[in-house]
Amino acid sequence: MLAEDQFAFFARNGFLRLNALEPQSCARLMEQCWSRLPPEWARDDPASWRGEVTDSCHSAGLAYRRGHLKFQKGALQSDAVAIAAAGPASPLAAAARELLGHDVAVRYRGLYLIAPFAESRQVARFCKPHVEAHPVHLIATGYLHDVPAGAGGLLVWPGSHRALFPTFGSRLEFMAGPDYERLAAEYAQQEPLELTGRAGDVFLIHHRLLHAPSLNFSDRIRMALFCDYIRSDHARLAQQRPGAGMWEDWSPRLAALPAEKPDFALRPASLGDRVGMAPAAANHTTENKRDASRLIRLIGEGELWVTVSTAPALAGTARIEPCGAAQVARLARVSAGGARLRSEAKNDIVAKLPEGAREFAVSRRWLPWRRPVPLWIRVIRVRLPFARSELLAEARLDAAAPAWQWALPAAPDALPPGAAVVGGGATGSSPRRAA
Repeated sequence: MLAEDQFAFFARNGFLRLNALEPQSCARLMEQCWSRLPPEWARDDPASWRGEVTDSCHSAGLAYRRGHLKFQKGALQSDAVAIAAAGPASPLAAAARELLGHDVAVRYRGLYLIAPFAESRQVARFCKPHVEAHPVHLIATGYLHDVPAGAGGLLVWPGSHRALFPTFGSRLEFMAGPDYERLAAEYAQQEPLELTGRAGDVFLIHHRLLHAPSLNFSDRIRMALFCDYIRSDHARLAQQRPGAGMWEDWSPRLAALPAEKPDFALRPASLGDRVGMAPAAANHTTENKRDASRLIRLIGEGELWVTVSTAPALAGTARIEPCGAAQVARLARVSAGGARLRSEAKNDIVAKLPEGAREFAVSRRWLPWRRPVPLWIRVIRVRLPFARSELLAEARLDAAAPAWQWALPAAPDALPPGAAVVGGGATGSSPRRAA
């Protein structure tokens, strides 16, 4: 049971610390972390913690990553220890239900690690602050061991949740207006608070609280459990705009509290802490990860997007992100109304159809110096929540189908009966929800 002062602290600052992970759970989850790290990394030899690492997002060297690693997929999603520690029957879920005053769904994100940073070049000490791009009410960060200052604790900007709440066009999705960009840039000039803690400490943070990962200057890999809590009726809430009160989705105990200043005064960050050299992306997986993170913050309800890729990995889904390894702009052209569309990704073509456009076309180029490869095309309509976006059509271009055309039906909200195909061999499909 949360005390009244805990509700008040969360309302003022946007985060709350609980000691909610049992020692045996922390130990078991740390073993899970080590089992996913490169086998040549010796636990007692920090000098061996180097080189390129593949996690659930991409493959990259530690310098480019700033030491940050995420292990999210596969067996981790059904891990019994994690579910016991953070799942529906856990003390954490009980605290989330109290804060929200509603039944919650749990999304276990996985294990987030920060390796010690030993890069010699000058880098920014503070990452750019952000809020989550996916629907969530509460984000939980659980430390599996002691995390003192400078050892990779989560960075937060206390009180920013109050300022940012009204700047979004959806109560849960990332539909940010210009005021968000302005305020986030202002907060980025301020030095954040680093959340230090003991083994088993969990920080619950408000979904509109600006936060960022930090650098780890210790001699230990920072290991943490991440999970999300969201109201069970979140799909309905995502379709609505924020109302007059920021606690409209939360417990009445929060709504009854007066608006008070946060307990932590922010001070200007030095230029050296905010600015530094950034290592270049080493391969297509790092480029795709970077572009995907930016794209999820660009899409808006009702928009139509087209993707063209050399990889079929996202076939049958409505996810708007790159997945290929080649610069498709050299292999194909996407145009609407006679004008070439601009891609928002370096490798694949990921482009938004202009407002009012009713059709577009894809044509491919054959480069004599390289082996022809097929191209996969998808047309996606963005819906709220974004997870319910629709795959309107998809096709495969190869030597037998050098071009493809697609048009919306006369009624904008009607589902298209299929794609018009030029050149034979490519096929359209019926609309499907995001997968």
